[in-house]
Amino acid sequence: MHETILLVLHSGCSLERDLKRSVEESGFRVSGVFSSVEAAAEEGRADYALVDIAFCESPEDAQSLLRLARSCVLGFGCVLPQDAGAAAARSAAQSGATSFLIHPFESVHVACELGAVFAGNSLRKQDAFFREAPVGIALLDSDGIALDVNEAFLHLFDFPSKSHVRGKLLRELIAGGTIGLQAIALEQLVLQGKRVCVDTKRKRSDGAEMDVSLIHAPATLPSGRTGIFCIYEDISERKKNENRLRRQLLREKLSSRISLSAMTSSFPEPVISEALQHLGLFAEADRARFVSLEAGPFGEPATWTRRTIPDVENDGIAHALRQENWMWSRLTTDRFLVIEDLRALWDRSSVAMERLRERRIGGLLAAPVVLRGVVLGAFVLECIDRKKSWDMEEIAFLRFLVEIFRGMAEQSITKATVSENRNRYHSIFQEFGFPLFLCTVSGDTQGGGGDVRFTEWNGRGGKYLATRGVSDMIGRSVKDIDPALAEVLRNVTQRGGARTLHLQPEPWGDGMFARIFSPRKNVVAFMVFDVSDATSM
Repeated sequence: MHETILLVLHSGCSLERDLKRSVEESGFRVSGVFSSVEAAAEEGRADYALVDIAFCESPEDAQSLLRLARSCVLGFGCVLPQDAGAAAARSAAQSGATSFLIHPFESVHVACELGAVFAGNSLRKQDAFFREAPVGIALLDSDGIALDVNEAFLHLFDFPSKSHVRGKLLRELIAGGTIGLQAIALEQLVLQGKRVCVDTKRKRSDGAEMDVSLIHAPATLPSGRTGIFCIYEDISERKKNENRLRRQLLREKLSSRISLSAMTSSFPEPVISEALQHLGLFAEADRARFVSLEAGPFGEPATWTRRTIPDVENDGIAHALRQENWMWSRLTTDRFLVIEDLRALWDRSSVAMERLRERRIGGLLAAPVVLRGVVLGAFVLECIDRKKSWDMEEIAFLRFLVEIFRGMAEQSITKATVSENRNRYHSIFQEFGFPLFLCTVSGDTQGGGGDVRFTEWNGRGGKYLATRGVSDMIGRSVKDIDPALAEVLRNVTQRGGARTLHLQPEPWGDGMFARIFSPRKNVVAFMVFDVSDATSM
């Protein structure tokens, strides 16, 4: 059932026709039209009353206005001409009126204005939640026009007063572009009787976007039409924390992937290329690269992450890092070089800085890889023609890469050293003055088990056995040649120490001895010499 409005107008008032038509077109039912306040108070019963402001200026009508306001339980408002002065408005407010309808009416906004006078007024009077809720609340008509908003809404979207919102399409005020299209779709769902709850974005009065949690629900307006009840809550801080956690998890995922590549790859270059690709996308940089600054195991791979940035050769980054003393001093002391706006440093007149300007580099982040006091190179993130603030997640990711490749560089140098030492000792092994043999013991050596097999020998050792008819010794069991020697070799491996053994003439020759020792677990060595050499051992 439509709610009723009682009109109190002077006889012959020009407002009567416009106001009655506007009220009825807005979905309300006019319960009566009275030419005096006293008559309306005696005879009229309605949900709302609209009173000509001229009655409010008459002191004798004061008691009748109070009686009329009590009889209209939901709302009591005054109709003001557009040229009404401040004194008239103050008089109307003192009479108890809580809402005002300005005449002449604009036909487009009549329903909205009546809704603001009555529907919004009723909601404020009956529902303390609307007034005191810490979240922004708006009441819209079926066209999306704002009938009323609470103070929290004004504070949330930074509007100075309700007059800046009422009577206007709300989506045009707080949504635009693709957000505006989404707002229209959500309103249509609500008008179909559905309740909508979604996290999205809206904009403040200054155009700045913010994250909001939005609830839209259908509401029945006093006119009987379906309106939209909207609740908005600022979730910017929550979204910021969620994004921080998401980036942290992504960084850990990428770090694990890079760590696995570093462990399974023998060469650092492909690992660096993969790491740069992840780093550039993660930091949203225009380019991520590794700049080689000293002789080391790394090349100089680079990856571009924005296709709109043209590739360039010899762009001066390595030259700037080497030649600019303030840059080089940071890198050599193992510190990060963080520049969020390179233009702030353009007053430095140098060839290096000029080359950076030519390349349109705006912001730069460099992390040195320093090994044993030497700067091998630096991971560099670049922004072209724009400023960027490097956050803690990006810096932490860069620190991880530095440690990974510092470890790879150390491993590479260690491998090179081991290889060099092995080659040196292998040369000595091959040139040793006596026949020298290395054997491995496989299986269980306890209780006489295990097998001793030849694995390596020096040049004299190979020639020595070859002249006695023993060849093709790789993997051959010592037991096949000399069972007694095999047993002694097994015992030395088990107990440690060294031992000298008289060898059998077949196949070793007369007067030959073996000096046996175990250099490491399950490996045994022996050298062969004749009796004339025994006294010199």
